[in-house]
Amino acid sequence: MDILIDYHKELVENLSALTLDFFKETTSFQFNTGEMKTYVDENTSHSCQMWDRFWKANYKVTGPIIYWFSIADCEILNEQLLNEFDTYRRSNLRITPPVSTNAKQSDSRILYVGSCRSTRIRDRFFWHTGYYKEGRTQGLQLCHWAIPLNLPILFQYIRLDRALKDLTNVYESELAKHLKPLLGKHK
Repeated sequence: MDILIDYHKELVENLSALTLDFFKETTSFQFNTGEMKTYVDENTSHSCQMWDRFWKANYKVTGPIIYWFSIADCEILNEQLLNEFDTYRRSNLRITPPVSTNAKQSDSRILYVGSCRSTRIRDRFFWHTGYYKEGRTQGLQLCHWAIPLNLPILFQYIRLDRALKDLTNVYESELAKHLKPLLGKHK
């Protein structure tokens, strides 16, 4: 019991010292799925210019982080996008997030909301692009289904203060509740 009390005291002290400034620093990276390379083997990312651009700009950034993928201005309908994704998802070649409960009726342009407590953002982004050699790691798997759609994607993230590491999932859930992503489940 004393362990929890001590943890709570430390958490309250850390939180009371924080400011809201870090929420204002959103980092953005825009790319088009049409510029991605189709996955062939674990070295495919080496020839992908989009991945190279992301790597150079973000290779040192670590969590805690909240991130989201959104579809930038384009004509594609959510129904078409979800059909393409669902076709790939049903192939069971790699693990993907589920389609959100109300995605078919949604007008949201947010594809996915996620977070990482201590992982490097480049690793999370790598898993979502689909270039990771292990298909058992969940991600959007963009290079496996989204290349023909030529989707303009805006990837954004906010780095949280280290004191908020244990609350990362709470912030992710709150953001997802408001953004209503088409993919992924949030409580």
